[in-house]
Amino acid sequence: MLSAREPQLVKNAPYRRAAVGFAQTVRFYRKMPCRWPLASREMRQPRGIILACSPRVHRPAQRRLHKAKTMNPRDKGFTLVELIIVVAIIAIIAAISIPNLVRAKISANEAAAIQSLRALVSAQDIFRNTQGLGRYGTLAELRDAVPPCVDPALGSGICSGYTVSDTGVPGSDTWAAVAVPNSAGFTGNRGFYVDQSGLIRYTNDGSPPDTSSPEIGG
Repeated sequence: MLSAREPQLVKNAPYRRAAVGFAQTVRFYRKMPCRWPLASREMRQPRGIILACSPRVHRPAQRRLHKAKTMNPRDKGFTLVELIIVVAIIAIIAAISIPNLVRAKISANEAAAIQSLRALVSAQDIFRNTQGLGRYGTLAELRDAVPPCVDPALGSGICSGYTVSDTGVPGSDTWAAVAVPNSAGFTGNRGFYVDQSGLIRYTNDGSPPDTSSPEIGG
């Protein structure tokens, strides 16, 4: 009796013998690793016989053909509209987040500049009392003192997006320094000023302040 995977015979007496011979041929070639030979006139499917399945060697090709026919063209990549939507979303997120990041950076730089000027006040007092010169020092002198009164970065005028510099020549009773942003509106908004009084003054436009500028907290 033929299995379910082998050719099914139509119950038609005149073709029964031909069908049996064809089924035996199918069994023989299924055991061979090569493809089926080209069907000759004697091996062609007899009339009245319906094959239940195709030969095994043809199934992978049939699956690939079926997959190619049923594949959605959209599965091959992104469309232009989808890419435009993604770019637009990224642009919106950047437009919202970048200004906030810039403001946070400006606030951090201004806080660092104020802290550096306060440290400079203490450093000037230490320099005057320990170096035996009887006067205040410049930033370079504070940096090169033994031991140093300020860190090398501040002594070189570098401070987190700000530039610190001396104002005038330090004397025995007076000294002054300013801190201005490297790029007003981007690295900082305000300029700062400090002198021997220890008061820190500021301007809102980033220009160098002076003794007439308002005090922080005043």
